[in-house]
Amino acid sequence: MFQRSLEDVRLACRALLRRPAVTLLAVLTLSLGLGAGTLVFSVTSHVLLNPLPYDEPGRLVMMWNRFPRQELDRAAFSGPEIMDLRELEDVFQGVAAIWQRYGSFGDGEGDPEQVHIGWVTHDFFPVLGASPALGRHFEASDDVRGAPPVILLSHRIWSSRYASDPDIVGKSVLYNGEPITVVGVMPKDFRVLLPADASIPSRLDAWLPWGGGYEEMSRGFHRFSVIGRLRPGVSLQEARQQVAAMSSRVEAEEAAYTRSGYAVDVEPLHGDLVAPVRQPLMALIGTVFLVLLIACANVANLLLVRAASRESEIALRAALGASRFRLLRLFWTESLILAAVSCALAASLVWAGLLVIRSASISALPRPEAIEMNWTVLAFALGASLLSSLVFGSAPALQGARVELVQALKQGTRSSRGMGLMRKGILGIEMALCVLLLIGAGLLLRSFDNLRNVDGGVHPHNVLTLKLSLPFTRYFYSQPVPIIDFYKGLSEAVSEMPGVRTAGLTNFLPLSGVSNWEDPYSYDTPDGPLEWGAASADYRIVTPEYLSAVGTRLLQGRFFDRQDDLEHPLVALVDEELAARAWPDESPLGQRLRVNRFLNGSYSPEWAQVVGVVESVRSHGLEMEAVGTLYLPHAQSPLRSMALAVQTEAGASQGLVESIREAVLEQDALLPIFDVLPMQRYMEQAQSRLRLVFLLVLSFALLALTLAAAGTYGVMSFIVRNSTREIGIRAALGADRLRILRWASSRCLVPAFWGIAAGAAAAFLLGMSFSDLLFQVSPGDPMTYVACCLLALTVALAATFRPALRAASIHPSQALRSE
Repeated sequence: MFQRSLEDVRLACRALLRRPAVTLLAVLTLSLGLGAGTLVFSVTSHVLLNPLPYDEPGRLVMMWNRFPRQELDRAAFSGPEIMDLRELEDVFQGVAAIWQRYGSFGDGEGDPEQVHIGWVTHDFFPVLGASPALGRHFEASDDVRGAPPVILLSHRIWSSRYASDPDIVGKSVLYNGEPITVVGVMPKDFRVLLPADASIPSRLDAWLPWGGGYEEMSRGFHRFSVIGRLRPGVSLQEARQQVAAMSSRVEAEEAAYTRSGYAVDVEPLHGDLVAPVRQPLMALIGTVFLVLLIACANVANLLLVRAASRESEIALRAALGASRFRLLRLFWTESLILAAVSCALAASLVWAGLLVIRSASISALPRPEAIEMNWTVLAFALGASLLSSLVFGSAPALQGARVELVQALKQGTRSSRGMGLMRKGILGIEMALCVLLLIGAGLLLRSFDNLRNVDGGVHPHNVLTLKLSLPFTRYFYSQPVPIIDFYKGLSEAVSEMPGVRTAGLTNFLPLSGVSNWEDPYSYDTPDGPLEWGAASADYRIVTPEYLSAVGTRLLQGRFFDRQDDLEHPLVALVDEELAARAWPDESPLGQRLRVNRFLNGSYSPEWAQVVGVVESVRSHGLEMEAVGTLYLPHAQSPLRSMALAVQTEAGASQGLVESIREAVLEQDALLPIFDVLPMQRYMEQAQSRLRLVFLLVLSFALLALTLAAAGTYGVMSFIVRNSTREIGIRAALGADRLRILRWASSRCLVPAFWGIAAGAAAAFLLGMSFSDLLFQVSPGDPMTYVACCLLALTVALAATFRPALRAASIHPSQALRSE
């Protein structure tokens, strides 16, 4: 048996090498399809199937506040709400919270280093299921007011700033200019993997305990992202029922929820983390599956050409005693060899693709740096190649083994009619799959174009942004004037720099990833003031020049000015969305708006007068409708952490960063700037998810179109070569060249046309399944369907034209002599 198999391999290799061009084209075609499918599988299996790198990750859940009467979902938690969840001891083994802020490390020499800090409850790491590489995590005694300051370092900070000091635990380092004791160092590969809505970067630099006092916080201070660890044996459904009962009880007892309502959603942490990319990845899986089918169909057509040209050889083998099973096995061996070579080449393509993904660190994917080539990926590639060999090898194997000896041995006899019908059927399938991909790419192209042209309320061109955070150890909220003076002086200094048009500050830049900073507000109605907490809006603190710097238009009234300070009454700006919601039938100017003012270290509801209305800004994403936003002057509600937006002349940003850095250091020699980016980068990041899906689908669609064109050309060439006698008879009977050209073209264009129609129908039926990926375009957009179908038909015409022209050029005498 082994000897026979080796003989089959030897004969198959000889047969493949006899026509190297066909063999090479088949290998390249199949390797591209296999490579694309395996690459998408490796990414998808890593993102959707691999468990999170924590202890027993299946018991981790993410929790979100929901205020149904305000239609506000996925909101953060306040301190008292965290304590409510901790009372469910029969459900949760632990409930922990995190809030991201900024800080700086410095030793008095050189530039200070700005870092991202996670402020956490003391049990955050035990609940998450992660342990330090050195030292310990926080204890309950660290998370109380007045406790000695302690810090946990990331592996990056420990290695880069403190030279991987093995004795770092117990030592003091300078954080925000003050000594703080290091209690531990986290492992090198540790990441805080939370959903994007939590606004917590995965690569935090250090962690601090919050410092207790959770019960004393306002229930309206929603800042914490909360995770929980279910007790063993507690199901997700049971946890949801218990949490729902708790939230209903709290809603009835607390007046803060009278108008907003209150509920808590419990989601599996892994499922919640991957939810934004699940549908795009599933769409890509479907796309590469179609590409692989087209590749298989194309290879099947190539092998059918070889089988047709080998009919005399196969007939001779049959006449010499080869059984039909023996012939079938020979064809299968050729297919398996093609699949094996293609699999090896595809593995190389996947390896290169994974390098690109890891180096690009695509932000939409959780843990892109951990995606790797492993045995699962290799097993998938091998399985896909074997399955593909079954698919593309079936038609030529069955057709080649079914040979009529007498007819095949006659010189000049060509392929059977059945083989021609099979090739036309494969051609129709290729065109259907190709049109399906083209329409998907066309719809995504329309969506991406709409997204690029959407008016987000800001104009990012020639706007430079950076962030600053005044350390709480030197700037105290109980003394707001130094904070106000620092940012006022910085704004004025930057505005006077050459090439700068204007500069302003805000607590959060639009499209920067912050999605859970919403605060309650109320306003006067004909029946009296709306109850506090009945509505919420985005909360932005800005300096007078900020809105002009980012290009947000003033619609009514005025912007803030330098008179809006602590010595004057509180004022506010509202966007058009909030204005239409609160005062739909009257002017917002002069109206009273009760806002959550931050002053002297605490929030308190105060009345402000509306002095202006500005256009709405899509702060949370270009594809999301703008939500209501209210603005307060920084000089009346000062914060320590702000972002600077600088509008410059065209090309004037070169060298400006160093000038701004010097201006900051002149006011505070220990204060670093960080996250220096053009605002256009935030706009590009907001488009990145749709852009990535569009580019991948477009690439696969163009590959499919190329394969379909090659398949159509091959079918047409085969028909012309095997219909020479028929063409000669038609010409002898009086058919002119135009009629022969039309007849020959129709042999491929008819199945191509029906394939295009079938592909368009399939795209319409499947389009609704992926409508969430589209933006301002219908899944049945007629313009896209017509354009893609015409493109496919044009390609089919181009592919058939040269072989059809060759058929029309055949002379009758030449055609008759050929037989």
